[in-house]
Amino acid sequence: MRGYVNQADIINYALTEEKDKIAYKYASKISQPQPSISHYSPLAKVESPIEIGRYPTSRFSLLALRPITGGKHQLSKTSYGIYPLPHNW
Repeated sequence: MRGYVNQADIINYALTEEKDKIAYKYASKISQPQPSISHYSPLAKVESPIEIGRYPTSRFSLLALRPITGGKHQLSKTSYGIYPLPHNW
């Protein structure tokens, strides 16, 4: 996670499932938002001397993410509530 995360917390967003054309070929295209709850906690913090944009150093946090309820791609979608991901690993 880019930036420092200092404490554990819970992310609680309702997500609408995005159905792809192959896996959900015959499913209804319309879906209602579903509860999506995840717990996260910081494991480590790192600062690198690499300049990114206007910042002279780069800061990153390693997080443990644990889905409580939810579905497909929940962790990558709800993590934006903490801080936008540089990319999805």
